Amino acid sequence: MKKILAVVIACLLMCGMLVSCDNAEKMLEKADAALEEAPYTMTMKMDFETDNKDINKIFSAMNMEFPVTVDGKNVAMDMSMEMMGYTADINITVADMVMYYNIEMLGQSTKMKADLSQEQYEEFMEENNAEMMVDPEDFEELTVEKKDGKKYITCNGISDDGIKELNDMMADSLNAVKGKATVSDVSFVITLSDGKYESMAMTCVYSVTVAGETCNVTCSMSATFSYDNVAKITAPADANTYQQSKFDDLMG
Repeated sequence: MKKILAVVIACLLMCGMLVSCDNAEKMLEKADAALEEAPYTMTMKMDFETDNKDINKIFSAMNMEFPVTVDGKNVAMDMSMEMMGYTADINITVADMVMYYNIEMLGQSTKMKADLSQEQYEEFMEENNAEMMVDPEDFEELTVEKKDGKKYITCNGISDDGIKELNDMMADSLNAVKGKATVSDVSFVITLSDGKYESMAMTCVYSVTVAGETCNVTCSMSATFSYDNVAKITAPADANTYQQSKFDDLMG
């Protein structure tokens, strides 16, 4: 049996079906570099599901899908979210180190702008980059499968620091309702095509307690990437109508 298993593994290695963790990390470094070389659009999506109707009301407002376009140091994103029972449409554009923030709700538009220092720009990008809630570095093992010309990197064995980060993220979301959450299961798969990111998919199962009720909540987060026909990012045509503000006031 051991000889048969050894032969199977050897064949897989020869066919390139199994790749070492070091090679996986090199693939990810190459994909990261590709994001800096050309403009791209990343569409982020987050969904929460639970059978508990009361707790589901809390998480339904957190479901969202929005595109983020990056071209060098210029960034643009559009999103919609529930605020005070109403839908708010938010557009954020960073062009030539100036952030333009436009929020529309109930037919009213509020437009503000702020000059960014390098430190503030880096802070903004760190919170709005092409990553999931945790990084591949937060996992003990990376395995690669080659199929149909693509590479699928599966991250296994999340670290204690990674678990803490996921728990802290959910705790922040539940802070207003004094809820608690503990992640129990995590899956993370990255798909590469032609050496570039094609998609990322992460699923986390939490045990959530709110107002004495406990249930499982599944958080699904994904990112899909597009590199073709990316719109050029420029300052808004009416940039002179935006009220001058401070970065901390816009992002606080």
